Amino acid sequence: MLIPLLWLSAPGPVMAQTYAPGTHEIASPAGDVRVSSGFVSHLGPHSFHAYTIMFRPAGDTTWHQVPIVEDPAEPELTFVVARTATPDFTTGDALVVADAAGIALIVARLQYERTPYDDDAHVGASAYRLMQLEDESRWILRKDDTFAAPPGRSVEQVLASMQN
Repeated sequence: MLIPLLWLSAPGPVMAQTYAPGTHEIASPAGDVRVSSGFVSHLGPHSFHAYTIMFRPAGDTTWHQVPIVEDPAEPELTFVVARTATPDFTTGDALVVADAAGIALIVARLQYERTPYDDDAHVGASAYRLMQLEDESRWILRKDDTFAAPPGRSVEQVLASMQN
């Protein structure tokens, strides 16, 4: 599996987002990934950062905008991942993992019934693997796996455990 689950070695919580505003490039044997991050002002406390993902295959000059696809049977494409937070902690963020096995996007979100401050709130994550659709030659991030973190883990801890 591309994604190592290193829950026990995760560092303590921090309040930094994975990708600061700007453009971030990640090299891999398959090609280069570009993550563009920008701030979205939305009624003060509801503001967030938005990430878009692009991919340039090795040996190619074309950058492809890469949508996230939850279910290949459904036509819905998502082109933005949001980094969200309360004033006290992160409620959602994402990380690109690139290694010899391929490229994946990990999206970690705090899951709760009523509010993010609920005692039973916990982090769930989804892994999306970069792949090319043969019939359309389109690059997508297709949902590959979902998992729940042990109780008490923060979004930052879950994403930090995914880094090599």
